[in-house]
Amino acid sequence: MSEPCPDPRIKKKRIKVTLACLMCRKKKVKCNGAQPNCSRCEAKGLDCEYIERNQRRGP
Repeated sequence: MSEPCPDPRIKKKRIKVTLACLMCRKKKVKCNGAQPNCSRCEAKGLDCEYIERNQRRGP
């Protein structure tokens, strides 16, 4: 028997990164947010820097 087709309605759950490194922001690419170095900077041998974001104030 053949395997059933996966349900197209089921989506892989993405991990939302709240903080991207400066290099990923500059290149406008997805950052995994790993610290001290994200995987992209690690692979490219780049300096991986993060800046602290100010907390947004609510209503």
